[in-house]
Amino acid sequence: VWLVVLLVLVSFLSVEPKRMDGALVKSVTYPASEYIKQGSIITMVNGIPINTKEDFYNLNLNGTVYIVYKVKKFPYVYVEQDSVALKSDYLDLITVDDVPTTNINYGLDIVGGARVLLKIEENATDDQVYNLIDVLSQRLNVYGMKDIPVTYVKDFEGNKYIRIEFAGATKEEVESLIAKEGKFEAKIGNVTVFAGTDVKSVCMSSSYCVNRITPIRSGNDVLWQFMFQIDLTKEAAERFANVTANLSQGECTSSGCYLNETIDFYLDDQPIEDGQLRIASSLKGKVVQSPTIVGSRPTKIEAEKEMKRLQAILQSGRLPLKVSIVRIDTISPKLGEWFVRNTFSVLVIALAMIAVVVSVRYRNWKIIALMVATALIEAFSTLGIASMLSSSTVLQWTIDLPAIAGLIAGVGTGIDDQIVITDELLRGQRAEERTTKKERIRRAFFIVFAAFFTSAAAMIPLAMAGVGVFRGFAITTIIAITIGVLITRPAYAELVEKIIKE
Repeated sequence: VWLVVLLVLVSFLSVEPKRMDGALVKSVTYPASEYIKQGSIITMVNGIPINTKEDFYNLNLNGTVYIVYKVKKFPYVYVEQDSVALKSDYLDLITVDDVPTTNINYGLDIVGGARVLLKIEENATDDQVYNLIDVLSQRLNVYGMKDIPVTYVKDFEGNKYIRIEFAGATKEEVESLIAKEGKFEAKIGNVTVFAGTDVKSVCMSSSYCVNRITPIRSGNDVLWQFMFQIDLTKEAAERFANVTANLSQGECTSSGCYLNETIDFYLDDQPIEDGQLRIASSLKGKVVQSPTIVGSRPTKIEAEKEMKRLQAILQSGRLPLKVSIVRIDTISPKLGEWFVRNTFSVLVIALAMIAVVVSVRYRNWKIIALMVATALIEAFSTLGIASMLSSSTVLQWTIDLPAIAGLIAGVGTGIDDQIVITDELLRGQRAEERTTKKERIRRAFFIVFAAFFTSAAAMIPLAMAGVGVFRGFAITTIIAITIGVLITRPAYAELVEKIIKE
């Protein structure tokens, strides 16, 4: 029972119910991104309180504006930052929404937007597909669309797909962003030294070029150094040599000396965040067609992540694999709200009907209340797990309509198991079937666990069917029945036995 109480408490903290005035920055593009970041909560502009997204969009200001905003430091802790000054025109580059009331990440079926399914037309390895995901994510980041779910899915025939979900985007915006070839440039100062068409290849494997991560000693510390090779056209290498010949030596560190300018990366004329590289002074004025990008990080994981990010940047102008747009689905947020209202209405009606049926069978209001309470705890705990997994880079789980259907299926399975447990305990109370408590519980949970493993086995292939369309249903059902079998069913058995003894 105490385990159930702990589960409810953890779920409550995971869902993190909150009510905060302000406008949440959903996306921001350059140059406004230099002043305020995605995820910030705008609370005031030029002394005007901002309580909702409508307050922000109704602003009509000219000249310089001063924005007061908050950033999240810890759960439940939002810290107000110093006001930033920017041009009023930059407000048009900021997209906001109302501050969410929970940590639960809702899917497009509910909030509306566009879902894109891209088919990979080449025979690519999994590593190549994940590199494509990095490149697509980098392109989306440039347009202020961070934390967009980009998922790798397969069907039973072995076809490989990329699924991308854009909340609040139109079909035309998505098609333009994904289908077009970006304009990638690397500049030193204001001079372009090479463009996307000048990058012949980026080394992704150490089998035929330089690509490695090794530990190095820096003083008393150990750092992880990454390096990978890129191949440039001769014309680009010559432009690099001409520009760097006029630079002077800048700072020197334990890892070497560098020129006084950096290489800055741009995509569609917008600077890429953290897209700068220092230039080794040994490269000054030299024509190098196969330069090596070198960097270091405190851990091997961080070094690998940074190397992949830079590799994705260098390929962001042109996608590394051939893809085709199979389908773009657009969903209205009003339709999603209608679906949710009806779905939860069905859940309430179902619980009410279950209560009526169970009351006819057992004629004990305590058993009825315990069953309904257990079902609600399982549903709430599943939502708590959902909020934890919403930020997972592996699952990227969202609560969409299939997930809500899985939640209802999990509740139904839970009610079935509770009836089995109750019947076994009642049967054991009869004089002609008198058995020990241990035997009754063992017999009931044999049925419960058999049903659990059968349901879980059925959900696993369903999670992979239809290029991930039913994934939310399968995962939610598995989570719900697992919580029930491991935590709430034993607690229910203990409590219902006490009720029966009374």
